[in-house]
Amino acid sequence: MKHYLLVPILFLCVSILPAQNLDLSEFEWKNRVLLTVSNSNSSSLASEQMTVFNSNAKGFKERKLILFEIQAERYRKITFNDTSSIKTDWRYSNKPYLKYKSKKANFKVLLIGLDGGIKNTKTNKIFTQADLFTIIDGMPMRKRELRKKQ
Repeated sequence: MKHYLLVPILFLCVSILPAQNLDLSEFEWKNRVLLTVSNSNSSSLASEQMTVFNSNAKGFKERKLILFEIQAERYRKITFNDTSSIKTDWRYSNKPYLKYKSKKANFKVLLIGLDGGIKNTKTNKIFTQADLFTIIDGMPMRKRELRKKQ
């Protein structure tokens, strides 16, 4: 009989825990953020996009890029060092997906600038590395970063 009481109590405890939300404000003025948003973990566009993004970790690090892979019920953060990407564990929440998903597309990529504003969006298309780097390298703050390096 005691076991029958334990299940509803456990369910109640889990259901009142706050859902994990994705707060991008902590990256403002420090990092550019890329969001890939797909409605499933088997999206071929999402897989192809991740392959493109993982192909040049050094270029991503130089441009201060952080990537969030968002799926319908989960998300994770991916950072880059000089040679590879570092993936955090999946966090389970549908809030980021509901906030950033496209109403008309199954896959979307958003580029968010240092100021926190959305700079570019692609729906049902992938960002090539060349397109992404051209957009970023044309931004005023990136141009300033490049001048400071010289």
